[in-house]
Amino acid sequence: MSRFNNIRNHSNPLKFIISKILIRTKLCKLFTITQDHYILKFHPTALARDKWIDPNYRHAAEDNFFLDYVKKNDTVIDVGANIGTVTLLLANIVGKNGRVYSVEPHPTIYKYLLENIKLNNFQNITTFNYALGENITQVNFSDFQSDGQNRIVNLNSKLNIKMEKIDNLSIKENTIDLLKIDTMGYEKFVLFGANSLLKKCKVVQFPIGGSYHKLSNYYGYDFKEILDFLRKNNFKLYSYDQEKRLSEIVNYEIPTKGDLLAIADINDFIKRTGYHQ
Repeated sequence: MSRFNNIRNHSNPLKFIISKILIRTKLCKLFTITQDHYILKFHPTALARDKWIDPNYRHAAEDNFFLDYVKKNDTVIDVGANIGTVTLLLANIVGKNGRVYSVEPHPTIYKYLLENIKLNNFQNITTFNYALGENITQVNFSDFQSDGQNRIVNLNSKLNIKMEKIDNLSIKENTIDLLKIDTMGYEKFVLFGANSLLKKCKVVQFPIGGSYHKLSNYYGYDFKEILDFLRKNNFKLYSYDQEKRLSEIVNYEIPTKGDLLAIADINDFIKRTGYHQ
């Protein structure tokens, strides 16, 4: 009954059914999905399916902020790249003399990421197939069919993958214009493994709303620890909206939805983006 309700309540039920058939028969890979700044293969993932059904569909990580902030020749890092929607957008913006470092831990999704990069013929992307945290170790990783929900798990899993610290990755640039993190509640540990990199990073962006607070509890920490850590690293914290309005987070009054920006130089940021406080 729940599957029937999912189909009936979908905005495009016929195309939704067709997408299911294409994925099950593996014919989906014969199709591509054209976006404003890149092309995707229709891989058998939830995100690719949603974009094939509706090319205007926007995943939570896809934000106008990237178009507002990122500039030609920038160096940016995309942690939690999935099939590459943000990575490909950033690669298009920064151009051939810019650089995108893209990190995706799940081995199958990482393969899809590589195929999408090849499809777009981008030569300015360096990829890493690791989980990121504050230690170098092996971790258990989930393998849900809904690719956007996969994460590090505190139980046995058939996927056991390598964890690295972001400070140990081959990132040699003296300035990181943007560090984007979307790791399903594991953001604290990614940041704790980035002590050196944060010293040369201008802006960090990551989710703050919805299930992310619950996920931080799953990993045994309070979201406030992230804010304290970033402040100790000389960042000021802001939420923002679609009207390009910044709201500083002075204490711990965290919005219930949206993304957070940790900004090292607010004047430089405003000059770059035209955002206002």
